[in-house]
Amino acid sequence: MKVLEIDYDICIYPEGVSTPEDFGAYLQAHSGRFIEMRYFRSDNCIDPYYIEEETGSKFINPAMVSVFKESEVTVLSREEYDRRLAETEKKKCAGCANYHLNGGECEENIRGNLCLDGKCWNFERS
Repeated sequence: MKVLEIDYDICIYPEGVSTPEDFGAYLQAHSGRFIEMRYFRSDNCIDPYYIEEETGSKFINPAMVSVFKESEVTVLSREEYDRRLAETEKKKCAGCANYHLNGGECEENIRGNLCLDGKCWNFERS
């Protein structure tokens, strides 16, 4: 899915806007007033994978947007994200010093450290 990256937030294009150029024109057309932007929350997932049901809303001042770009992300249902995270955990975590074999739990927040592509911010070879 194509999204806008604005100040480290992954935002959904406003209705009727589908390109960065269109978004620039949208900002100019709405200057002088705050605009509502929907974004994907990242507290239970890691970029570029996001959970469809976990979105938020914020108001931005178009005059304060200095940089934005288009990014490609994968948006999954919570059920699908959890299924894929469990598969990734089985493959990646067995060789990690932070993963306890007695019960198979990670010392750290697995959602905040393990990406669906297998990268883990807390991985230490055992």
